[in-house]
Amino acid sequence: METETEMLDKEVDLTPSPADVPTDASSTSSDRNFTSNPYYFEIACAVILLAASIIFGRVFAIKIPILSVSLGFVPLMIAGVVLKPYTTVLVFVLSDIIGALLFPHGAFFIGFTFVALFNGLSCGLLLGWHNLKSKEFKLDTKYLIRIVVASFLIVLVGDLFLNTWMISITQGKSWAILFPPRVIKELVFFALHIAVLIPIAKVYESLRTSHD
Repeated sequence: METETEMLDKEVDLTPSPADVPTDASSTSSDRNFTSNPYYFEIACAVILLAASIIFGRVFAIKIPILSVSLGFVPLMIAGVVLKPYTTVLVFVLSDIIGALLFPHGAFFIGFTFVALFNGLSCGLLLGWHNLKSKEFKLDTKYLIRIVVASFLIVLVGDLFLNTWMISITQGKSWAILFPPRVIKELVFFALHIAVLIPIAKVYESLRTSHD
């Protein structure tokens, strides 16, 4: 007959080993990919900034026939700094198209979309060049000059001159009549763009430094 010790030796160890414990591999892999893959981060930021630009630019905007005042430019400027140039252009263009379709202010006119394309190129190429090949980002004198030039092109060329021209086409009014009331507003926004972009760049620089 078997002794009690021999019977105990033959007992099966029912404690599951770590290899036998089921894990949600797909979830773990997905979380790792999302945080480590720059493409996922780029898409997520673009979607969030696009939604924010539409909300602040269309829903919470003050509009009269020849003027529109809103903070919708802030998410677009953030996009210009943190996203790749072509992604920034896409955010600018989609913000105009989706915003015009969801919250129309008059008839849709493709001319405004071309202005958004111009502004997106100006913002993305000047402010987001470092994101093309993950180049080092530094808020130095050269980047401050880029901020001023980008703000000039977006506000004084795109918003003041080109958008005024598009409004004159859609409303059938003389460009010379529409232009003067918009000058003061756009000069204020020119300074405001610079004032907003500098802290955005500072925060982005600190985040890049801490991440590296």
